[in-house]
Amino acid sequence: MLPNPYLLAGALAVGLLTGWTANGWRLNGKIDEMVLEHTQALQVATQKAAEKTQQMQEEKDAALRKAVEIVRRNVIDADAARNERDRLRDNLIASRSAFSEATDASLAQYTNTLSVVFEHCTKEYSELAAKADGHATDAESLFTAWTAIAGVK
Repeated sequence: MLPNPYLLAGALAVGLLTGWTANGWRLNGKIDEMVLEHTQALQVATQKAAEKTQQMQEEKDAALRKAVEIVRRNVIDADAARNERDRLRDNLIASRSAFSEATDASLAQYTNTLSVVFEHCTKEYSELAAKADGHATDAESLFTAWTAIAGVK
């Protein structure tokens, strides 16, 4: 006797539905696995980017601290040069009066001329040195910042 066709059709339908459901679960599992892998990769990439950002920030901060220290030293050096200039100027002023009492007029003229020229030169050189220090500091700061950002060592 042949089995009931309705029973066969029902068994076939149950089999197909079961296969369909099992395949859906399998594919959903693969999708969930892919989503998990992507999420983990995204977390790793985000962590690496945060670490690199922190490293670059620290390098930038170190470059700025170095630039500030250079500026501080330059100010100290400029003050020392200014003090030395003032001391020499005072010595020349004192020597002008001593030479002017000398019998040789040309010696007095020489001293006066020398002190004026020297004062003018020291003023110009001090201003030039301050500008050069500023330019050097700016250039070094920009270069250090660029190398930190570009990752060049």
